[in-house]
Amino acid sequence: MVLGRYGGTMNAGGAMLDAPFCHVYRFLDDKAVTFQQYTDTAQWTRLMK
Repeated sequence: MVLGRYGGTMNAGGAMLDAPFCHVYRFLDDKAVTFQQYTDTAQWTRLMK
């Protein structure tokens, strides 16, 4: 599991993004076999309009 934040300025309108994320990986034989991401999708949607 990886925890972090996405941050930056959106090109369309210059709105600031500051969204937490969680990346969940599952491994088999030392290789990543699945990846799932959780983030504030409502914030991304609002800023991309």
